[in-house]
Amino acid sequence: MPPFLQRLISLWRPALEGLRLMWAHPWSVVLWVGTYLAAVLGLGVLIAVSIGRTGVVGLEYRFAAAFAQPARIPEFILHFGWIPAGLLVLSLLVGVVLVSAMYRAVLAPGEFQVGYMRLSDDELRLFVVSLLTPLLVPGVPLAIAGSVATSAYQTAGPVRWLGFIGIIALSVLTVWLMVRLMLVGPMTLDRGEHSIEDSWRMTRGRVLPLIGLCIISGVLAITLYAVGTFVVNAAADGLEAIRPRYHGGGLNWGKLLLLLAKYLAQPILATLGWVVVAAPAAAVYRDWREQPVNLGAAS
Repeated sequence: MPPFLQRLISLWRPALEGLRLMWAHPWSVVLWVGTYLAAVLGLGVLIAVSIGRTGVVGLEYRFAAAFAQPARIPEFILHFGWIPAGLLVLSLLVGVVLVSAMYRAVLAPGEFQVGYMRLSDDELRLFVVSLLTPLLVPGVPLAIAGSVATSAYQTAGPVRWLGFIGIIALSVLTVWLMVRLMLVGPMTLDRGEHSIEDSWRMTRGRVLPLIGLCIISGVLAITLYAVGTFVVNAAADGLEAIRPRYHGGGLNWGKLLLLLAKYLAQPILATLGWVVVAAPAAAVYRDWREQPVNLGAAS
């Protein structure tokens, strides 16, 4: 069997690592889901408190007014610019805590306290690495080149084809970079230091199998989300159809609970899909970290 096919087949096990985690550590997954739900609700409360009396309509009006008069943009940013910035930082921090827990469940299954969740130096280090990695690789040049290629694609004539080719080339380059750096998170958590160069070396010569791994885990996550959404919506619609009509004048609690179940299902399914996508990277690193002889493989 060709070595490429052997590598591809060997990646089926780490590709299913997320499903294995759900089976082996169900209570940890419950804690991750609960943390994600609490974060979503908390961020919603922060948004409501931050906007305050201005309201969404008032905020949209001020936004449009500020950008209609560029001189008022600094004032708008001074009063409201901290809201998206603060929410972004909080979202990233919660995300890092959850991803670290998923990595830790794979790399150190004995450290199961509090669902593997921590807020320690490891999480802060991973938070910094997650912010710096797009800057250390040519993330900004890629974004600029992508904007240029998109603008060229929207024109007519031969320039349009050049823009199309540029978009394809940049997409391939972006996927290649993401795969080469997909082990940075697990390695940083495991070693206690940023490991961008080590991830680059460890994935050398293994890009195509890793792309296959990402495709498999991505398809599993999408399938899980789609099937879960279908089941929840079908169950809610079925209960709505057979539920006796409420003729009172008060609040329709049955309908409220059905709507709540529908909306809560989305973050729950999103967290489960997150597990399916995040766990394979840690599983690959776990299986490869004892094989230093392969770090210098030809690219």
